[in-house]
Amino acid sequence: MCWNCRGLFSSISCLSDLLAEYKVNICAISEHWLRTYQLHVLNTIDNNFVSISKGVDIHNPESMSCNSRCGVAFLVSKDIVSFVTEIDIDSDRIIGIQVNLPNVQTFIILSIYLPATTQPHQLYQYNVELLHEICSVYKDMGSIILMGDFNTKIQGPRYKFNPDERSRLMYSLIQEYELFSVNTQMFCHGPVTTFQSYDNGPSTCIDHILMPLSEIGKVSNAKVIDSQPFSVSDHRPILCSITIENSVLTHTEGEQSTRSVSWDRARKFGYINDYSFALSQHLWTSEFPRHEINKLIIEDYYDKIVSAIKQAEQETLPYSIFKPYQKPYWNKSLTHLRDMMRLNRIEWLNNCNCHDLKCDAFNHYKQAKRAFRDAQRSAIDEYESAIAQKIENDIDVDQKSVWIILNKRKQKPHTCTALKKDGTLFTDSNDLMSIWYDHFQNVFSQSVYSEPDRETYISDRVSTIREINRTLNEKDDLQFSYSDVINICSHLKNNKACGHDRIAYEHIKYGGKLLLRHLHHLFNMVIQCGYIPGEWRKSIIFLLFKGGKKPRTDTNSYRGISLVPSIAKIFEKLLENELTKLRPDFPNHQQVAYQKQLSSMNASYNLQEVKFHHIEKGGPVKIVLLDSTKAFDTVPHDGLRIKLYEYGLPAKLWCLLDNMYSDLTSAVFSGGKLSNWFKLHRGVRQGSVLSAKLYLIFINDLIDKLESSQQGAFIHDLNASTPVQADDISIIATDRQSSQVMVKICEEYSIRWSFAFSAGKSQLLHFGKPTTGTDVLLYNEPISTVKIAKHCGINLYTCLKSMDRTIDVCRTLRATVISLIRLGVHPAILNPIVCSKFVKQVCYPKALYGCELWGKLTSTEWLMLERTQHYICKNIQGLPRRTRSDMCLPMIGWFSIESYVDEKKLLFLGRICNLPCESVSFRILIRRVNDFKYNDGSHSNLGFTVDIINILRKYELSTYFNDFCETGLFPTPLIWKRIVKTTVAAFEIVNWTRRINIDDDFVAFKMIKKEYAPHPAWTIALKHPNLRKQAQYLTSVCCLVRDNDNGQYILCDRCGKMFLDPLVHAIASCDYLDETRDNFWCEIININPITFSIFLANMSDEELFYYLLSCNSDNFPLETDQLETFQAICVRYIHKFGTLLQD
Repeated sequence: MCWNCRGLFSSISCLSDLLAEYKVNICAISEHWLRTYQLHVLNTIDNNFVSISKGVDIHNPESMSCNSRCGVAFLVSKDIVSFVTEIDIDSDRIIGIQVNLPNVQTFIILSIYLPATTQPHQLYQYNVELLHEICSVYKDMGSIILMGDFNTKIQGPRYKFNPDERSRLMYSLIQEYELFSVNTQMFCHGPVTTFQSYDNGPSTCIDHILMPLSEIGKVSNAKVIDSQPFSVSDHRPILCSITIENSVLTHTEGEQSTRSVSWDRARKFGYINDYSFALSQHLWTSEFPRHEINKLIIEDYYDKIVSAIKQAEQETLPYSIFKPYQKPYWNKSLTHLRDMMRLNRIEWLNNCNCHDLKCDAFNHYKQAKRAFRDAQRSAIDEYESAIAQKIENDIDVDQKSVWIILNKRKQKPHTCTALKKDGTLFTDSNDLMSIWYDHFQNVFSQSVYSEPDRETYISDRVSTIREINRTLNEKDDLQFSYSDVINICSHLKNNKACGHDRIAYEHIKYGGKLLLRHLHHLFNMVIQCGYIPGEWRKSIIFLLFKGGKKPRTDTNSYRGISLVPSIAKIFEKLLENELTKLRPDFPNHQQVAYQKQLSSMNASYNLQEVKFHHIEKGGPVKIVLLDSTKAFDTVPHDGLRIKLYEYGLPAKLWCLLDNMYSDLTSAVFSGGKLSNWFKLHRGVRQGSVLSAKLYLIFINDLIDKLESSQQGAFIHDLNASTPVQADDISIIATDRQSSQVMVKICEEYSIRWSFAFSAGKSQLLHFGKPTTGTDVLLYNEPISTVKIAKHCGINLYTCLKSMDRTIDVCRTLRATVISLIRLGVHPAILNPIVCSKFVKQVCYPKALYGCELWGKLTSTEWLMLERTQHYICKNIQGLPRRTRSDMCLPMIGWFSIESYVDEKKLLFLGRICNLPCESVSFRILIRRVNDFKYNDGSHSNLGFTVDIINILRKYELSTYFNDFCETGLFPTPLIWKRIVKTTVAAFEIVNWTRRINIDDDFVAFKMIKKEYAPHPAWTIALKHPNLRKQAQYLTSVCCLVRDNDNGQYILCDRCGKMFLDPLVHAIASCDYLDETRDNFWCEIININPITFSIFLANMSDEELFYYLLSCNSDNFPLETDQLETFQAICVRYIHKFGTLLQD
C-alpha cells in the first residue's frame, strides 16, 4: 500500500485502521512531515510493524526549525522485516528497501515523494534523473517497484490526458524500465483519481504504484481506497496485492504474553507490605526440617517455599496489563470531534458527495474535518511537551524513568524469523524451534577428546576424586550464616530477568524475614546433603543477536543466555563468596575479567604498554589475538570437576558442585515458543552467577603455563606477555619462534581439555620492521596477519598512526548524536542543558571509549575533534554555525574535548595507582615511569606513560605522582576525581579568559558572559519550559553581538532615529516600542527593592543592553526568587524587542 498522508499526526487513526483492515505487509508513506526527532512516532502506529524512515530534516536534523513538508517512510510487517534491508539513497524524497523473501525473486521497492508543481521544474527533473540512476543500478538485482506521490499524471487504460513536460519526463522512465501504473489499469477497483483538492480544484491521478510489465500477471488485487471516515488527507491510498509463488514464508506468532507482577505499581500503591504479610502467614505453618535430611525432603521443602511465594503473589500483588492503546494523547474532546466529523461525512455522502464550496453539506464536513485535525495536532503537541517536561524534570532525580521513555522509542530487536540449515531457508515456527533444539543440543553435547586414553584418564580421575571427597564429606562443617543471606538478598537488583518459575528477585527482597529464615535453612540443607533441587538444574535459553553484519539466518550469530531460577542465583552468590575466600591469590594476575578495580581497559593498557616498551627499544613485536570457540558453552564438566579439585575445594563443596553440574537441562525460547528440553553435557550456563568464576578456574592453568614458559615479552623483569580478558587471550612476543611456542601451549591445552580456538578468527599483528618467515600456526593452520584488529573494544593499528582512529571517533560522535536525536533528544523540544547531559552520558563514552590510552595526538587531530564538539555544542543550543567556539562552549558550560580526554587519562592513572602492588598494571606503570625518568633520549617515548607525565605537568599535578613514586601513597579515587575535575576546570577557565581578553571580537561578549557556566537563560528555561524559544533567541544574540563604537549609524524606519545597534535602540530609545518599553520597566519596578530599577535606569544604553543579555545581577544582590523573576523578564523582553523590531 502507498499513501500520501499529508501529515502523519492527523492520520494515525486512519492509517492504523487501513493496515489492520487490508492486512498490509509493506506500506509506503509520503509527506509524513515528521522531523528526525519525531520519527519514533511511526513505531507506535501498530505494534506489528517496524518503520524505515527519513525525516524532513534529514540533511540537517540538528536545526532548531524546519519548514519542509516532505518526508518518506516504510512501515514493514514484522512477518517479513527480517528479509528487508534498507538501500542507501542520498535523497530526502526517496527511500528504498530490498526485500529478499525465501525462494522467490528479490524486490527493490522505493517510496517516493516528488516535488509539487509549485516547485521549480529543475528540481523535479533532478529527482527523476535520480530515479533513473537508482533503477539502472538495481534493475539486475530484482523487480523494481516504485510507489508514492509522483506529482504527475501517468496514463493507463482507465486514465487519459494530454501529457505535459512532467508527464513526458516520467514516461521516459516508465518506457526505459518497462513499468506500468497499477492503479490506472482496468482491473483496479475504486476511483480513478487519487488526489482531490478541497478547494473545488482539479481531481487528478498523481499517486501511483509502478511495477514491471513482466509482473502484471502476479497482481491479484488492486484498489484505490475511497475516502476513509477518519482520513484528513486529500490523497487516497492505493492498495496492491501480489501473488508470490514458491514462498515458504509463514506467519510467526508473537511472543506469548505471560502475566508478570507490576512491581512499580506494587511499590507505588503500598502492596509490598501486604505481600510480605501474606507470605509470612503462608510460611508460618511450614516447619523447618530438623531431622534426617534427604533429597525428597529438600525437594518437598523447596516446593512449599515456592508455593507460598506464588500464593502470596496471587492474593496481594498487581499484574502488568497489556494495553493495546496506541494514542496516549487521546481525550474526550477528540472523541467528540471525531464523531462530529463522522456524522457530517455521512450527511455529505447522503446528500451529494460533491466538492463544491457552495454546498453546505460539503462545507460542514470540511469544517468538522479541519477542527478534528487541528485538535488532534494540538493534543499530540501537548502530549509531546508534557513528555519533554517530564524528561527535563527527572533527568537529575530519576534517570530510570527518563530512559524508560527513551527506550520505548527505540526499535525493538527483531526476533529470529528465519534460519538456514544445510542451504535451505526455514521460516515455519515449528521448523525454527527444531533447528534451535538441534543446534544447542549439539553445542552442549558430550565433550570429545582426540585421544581415547585421555577420555579414560579424565573419567577415572573424576571417579577417584569423587570417592575421596565422599569419604571426607562427613568431616566438613560448611554452613552459610543468616547474615550472609540477608546481606545478599538486601542488595538484589530490581527488574532482573527471572527463571522458568517466574519468581523474581523482588519476590525474595520484599518477602520478609521469615522467608529469609526458610531460605537460609534450605541453603544449609542443600550444602549438608550435597543435593541441588531439580528445578535449579533447569534453565531457559534466550537468544541474543551478536550484532554487527552477522547474518540473522545463521544460528552462530546468536548467543544463548540461560535464565535460571532466582533462588538458585542467590545460592550461587553464596557459593561464589566461598570460592573467593578459599583462594585470595586467584586468579593469575594476567587475568582482569570479573576482578575488583580491574576492567578491560587494564587488559588493553597492559598489552599496549608492553608493545610500546619494545618498539621504543627498536625491536619487533608480534601480538596474537586468540579467539575461543564458544568458550563458556564448551567447558567439559569432568574437566571442570578436576580443576575444582585442584583449586582446593573442601570435600562438601566439591560434592555439591559435582551434583549441581549433573543432569542439567535447558530449553530454547524463541518467537513465543519453548523448545523441548535437552541435557547439558558440557558448558557453564551463561547467565548463572557462578559461570564466570567457574570459567576462570577452568582456564587459569593455561595462563599459568603461558607465563611460566618464559617465552613472551617482558618489561625488564616483569613477564607481561599474556593479557587476558575472560576468554580473550592475547599473546605478546618479540619474535615468531616465541609466538609459535606460546600458541602451541594454547593449542595443546585446548586439545587436552576438549575445547577449541578458532584459527580462522584469530589474528596476528606485527609491529616494527617487516620480516619474512614462517607463519604462526594454530592447529596446522596459519593465523591471518592483519593491520588493524580490535582488542577489548579498542582498535590496534600496526602503522602506529592515529589519524584513522580520530576520523572514526569524529564519525561515531556525530552518528551517536543523530541516534539520540531520533529518540527525541533535540533542542527544539528539550532544554539544551538536558540535551548536553544526554550527549555527555551516551555519546562521549561510546565515541571516546579507550581515549585513556591514546598517545599524543597531532594538532590536526585535536582540531578535528574540537570542531566535532563545537558542531554538536552549537546545534544543541541552536546557535549559528559561524558562532565562535569560545562563545558557544561557555554558554552551555562545556570545556574543550582535549580537557575531557585529559581528565579521563588522569582518572585512569588514579585507578592504576590505587591498585594492589602485585597487579600487572601497577607494576607496568612503575617500570615505564622509571624508563622515562632515566631515558637517555634515544627512545621515542610512546604510549600512556610519557603522555600522562606531560599531562600531569600541564595541570601542575606532578607533585601527587612524585609523592606516590617516593612513598607509594596516592589520593583515593574519590578524592583524586575531585582534584582532577577542579584542576582541569580551573585550567580551562584561565585559558578561556586569556583568549577572550586578547580578541577584539569578545569585547562585548566578556561584558555579558563573566562566568564559565550554563547561561542563566537556559537555567530559567528549565524552570519555565515555555521560555525555551525566547532563551534560544537571547543566547543567539549574546553570541552575535559585537562592539560597534566604530560602526556606522543606521536610520530607524520606525521612529526616524539613528542608531548603532538595533537591539540597543529597541530597548532604550525607539519610539515605536514605547508601550513595550513601559511594560518592561513596570515589571522591573515590581521587583523589590525599588532601588534595583533605579540601578538599571542609571546605566547607559549599552550597559543596560549587556546587563539584560547576561541575565544576572552581579553588581546588585537580589534574593533567589527576585533573581529568577528578573531573568525571566530579560528572556521575554529581549525576544519581544527583537521580534517587534524585525516585524
